[in-house]
Amino acid sequence: IEVQGRYIYVTETGNANLFIIDVSNPAVPVLLATFSLGTSTTGPTDLAVIGKYVYTYDRANNLLKIIDISNPTSPALVSSTAIGTGPRGLAVSGRFAYITHDNSDDLKKIIIPFFRKYPLQSIKREQFEKFCKHLLKI
Repeated sequence: IEVQGRYIYVTETGNANLFIIDVSNPAVPVLLATFSLGTSTTGPTDLAVIGKYVYTYDRANNLLKIIDISNPTSPALVSSTAIGTGPRGLAVSGRFAYITHDNSDDLKKIIIPFFRKYPLQSIKREQFEKFCKHLLKI
């Protein structure tokens, strides 16, 4: 779950959907859109909302998906890129997406497709922990 302004963004792991909900009136939340993230019955467990984009993944096809949410009633897929088998966790900072994977100590560092100039990189758990500690200081 992510909250930005009057909107809540939720991924549904059972059916691989993204829901956009307007909570400007908390007593009467309104579902604005449902966006399919793939065909998997094991959908994403994580998402990030930054500006007018939602970053999440398609577990069935192992893709990072970037969705334009500038019109919350009509989200649109902007880009998708391969991220490796079994994506499990996601964080986005600047032009990088960081992806963890099932049964792995590796963290993939991906240039977000808008900024793609370099190949996919992997870093070890120790580097990931150092990165997380840095984020906590910001």
